Amino acid sequence: LCKATIPKPNILILTVDSDERNIMSAMMLGANGYMLKPPSLPELFKAIKIVSSGHRYICEELRDKIQDQDYSSFTQ
Repeated sequence: LCKATIPKPNILILTVDSDERNIMSAMMLGANGYMLKPPSLPELFKAIKIVSSGHRYICEELRDKIQDQDYSSFTQ
């Protein structure tokens, strides 16, 4: 809904869902970032800064989970 009403919004998903299929699905559907709750404040601020500048972000806890997928475009 957000992407349909706001041209090119930057979306950071904050969730408890760590299922690999849902992570990749969210990113393929246009989310710019994905992180697990509760994030540390420094990591949350880092993710917001990265995503708001137009880059992609995935939290460190999930990078290993999707290591077999191509997430080279995600900022670390």
